[in-house]
Amino acid sequence: MSRTKTLTTVSTPYLASLLGLFLCSLPMQALGQQVNSPALKPSRLTNQSVELTSPTLQVQVPKPRIQRRAGRRKPASARGPCSPSEKSITALIPTTNLGLTTAAYPTFFFYIPQTPATAMEFVLIDEENQRQIYTTTITLTGNPGITSLSLPNSENLPPLEIDKEYHWYASMICDQQQRSGDIYVDGWIKRIAPDSILMSKLENTSLTEQITIYQESGLWYDALQAIAEARRLHPHNSTLVAKWTTLLKSVGLEEIAHEPPV
Repeated sequence: MSRTKTLTTVSTPYLASLLGLFLCSLPMQALGQQVNSPALKPSRLTNQSVELTSPTLQVQVPKPRIQRRAGRRKPASARGPCSPSEKSITALIPTTNLGLTTAAYPTFFFYIPQTPATAMEFVLIDEENQRQIYTTTITLTGNPGITSLSLPNSENLPPLEIDKEYHWYASMICDQQQRSGDIYVDGWIKRIAPDSILMSKLENTSLTEQITIYQESGLWYDALQAIAEARRLHPHNSTLVAKWTTLLKSVGLEEIAHEPPV
């Protein structure tokens, strides 16, 4: 009995040491298997890298930088004979007073309040050459709302030159005989040439998709015109109404964002 017990006592540490050596060798074997594993072949690593970085390859149209210009979206005096209501004539332009367009004959938008004035005069000036290139007068209905004015494509008016800034004025005529009582707003417009990226994005797109592209590209007049045209075609489309409202709110024109077109 004593001899058996002694043999068991001696063999137990020996077996434990053998087991320990076996376990210690496992990590090295596993590491060797990982190195030789086909899951880490270079071709598969390359594919994984492409999948992770592919979203950053999307092409974005860069927004041009716009400097602020002297102008006024609202008249100096909001109340008066021409504008007896709380709201006054307001030009739908950015806070910089300068908006961009790609159109040779763009469209301008204004909010006209309830007013006794019967006409609004619009003047476009080539500031570089200090001359008026277009003047027109539109009749006012007296009803409040958003009105638009498009430059006519005619022989008498050359298209806006690319990369030139134009200054415009819009005056509400309170008294035809005494124009000193007019109230006015003024701003700037600049035509730019669309680059190849913008042209490719606009190609074969719907009017609704063009709205988003114009907004992302910083083309204020084009975006406003696209939404207005889409709303004219689909007057009960709530999505278009929301786009119009959001665009005006983005430049601080919340108080007229829900005014109807006239």
